[in-house]
Amino acid sequence: MAADSVHILAVACDRRAVEGINSAYRARGLELVLVKAQSLAAVHEYIGTSTPDVIIVDSNGGSVSASISQSRLPFTLPVIMFSQQRRFEAMAQAYQSGAVDFVVTEEMDELHWPATAAQAIERFQDRRSAVSMTDPNRRFNEIVDKLEDMVAVYSLDEQTQYINPGGRRALGVGPDVNVGSMDLSDVFPEWELATLRTESIPKAIDHGLWTGEMTLIRRPGRQFVAALVVLANRNGGNVNSISIIARDIAERRKYRQLARESAIAREKLLTITPRERQVFELVVAGKPNKTIARELFLSEKTIEKHRAKVKSKLNVASNADLVRLGVMAELP
Repeated sequence: MAADSVHILAVACDRRAVEGINSAYRARGLELVLVKAQSLAAVHEYIGTSTPDVIIVDSNGGSVSASISQSRLPFTLPVIMFSQQRRFEAMAQAYQSGAVDFVVTEEMDELHWPATAAQAIERFQDRRSAVSMTDPNRRFNEIVDKLEDMVAVYSLDEQTQYINPGGRRALGVGPDVNVGSMDLSDVFPEWELATLRTESIPKAIDHGLWTGEMTLIRRPGRQFVAALVVLANRNGGNVNSISIIARDIAERRKYRQLARESAIAREKLLTITPRERQVFELVVAGKPNKTIARELFLSEKTIEKHRAKVKSKLNVASNADLVRLGVMAELP
């Protein structure tokens, strides 16, 4: 095949993705051999007779992409997975299966796809020589070292074998700390360890992975809640270690709480009359009764009555509470 040609095996990719990849390479003047496979059997059959430069897998392809991630195909070929959304489980499966990259494509229309496909291949080409000369463990470490999420590997007796730099930052573990001296009890409170031992790890061993939310320990003695993926690592069919991927979701929880409070505030405001709403908005704007009375052509006494009714209906005790409720009601 010519030096300027590219041979791609596209797995579980829809028509728009295939057309986009085609466009990206045609626009660059490159010769493209693009073969589609929609099943795991087709992938087996094709790589048994031909050698593509790269395999591109759509992680939105449901059972096909999941089967590829979990199968023990002899993937000596570079694999790139892409997704329309940053799905945490898909990313975990992609890296666990040995993919050299996971590309998130926020927009999948034909205007954006050529650039996205080209970018994905450029990432692969930049790393191709180095990746092809590394063993699977080193390749895995190269990938996870770049992640902000915590990625850690534990032996079946709960001893730490590896924690990536993102995990060290999340746990407050400095670069000079020997993680080999740590175990799961240094990462999880005792009450979470019980869940890990009786539910999370056994389910990961039985089904390949477990997902949920758990509390982790951040040195020195603080805690944080994280979205967790527990993966069973197999060698020859036997589980020999456990990988744990964690993402701090404190900000997400804070946003959810604000969203709930905002919805409650808007619901409360439905209980007051249009006139009371006018008074409420002017109070929230920081205007005194005299100014509000002048703007609404009412007496100060009437404004005082409206203000009292608003506080009663909204169940607040002070002007500060009114202002806070007004701010919450304006949140998206």
